[in-house]
Amino acid sequence: MTNILDGQRVSNMFVKNNVNDMILKMKQNEKNFQSILKNMERKIDDWEKSQNISLELTDWTEPQPPPQAQTEQVNAVLTGSGKSNDSPKT
Repeated sequence: MTNILDGQRVSNMFVKNNVNDMILKMKQNEKNFQSILKNMERKIDDWEKSQNISLELTDWTEPQPPPQAQTEQVNAVLTGSGKSNDSPKT
């Protein structure tokens, strides 16, 4: 009976050690991820400053329409023969 209990204790210690190792690795991975994330945020901030823009303040409204083209008044007279007289009338 003691052999069974000893075997169970060994198994429990093995599982406990493995779980503790996994927890330590997860904590280290979390620290690594946080470090990578902070580095990416810093790079984005640096890029934003270099582009002289702010994503938070960007105006996402519709762009202004282009200015209306200037129009010129044109006088033309078409005759039945297809000839045109585009001299202005005075």
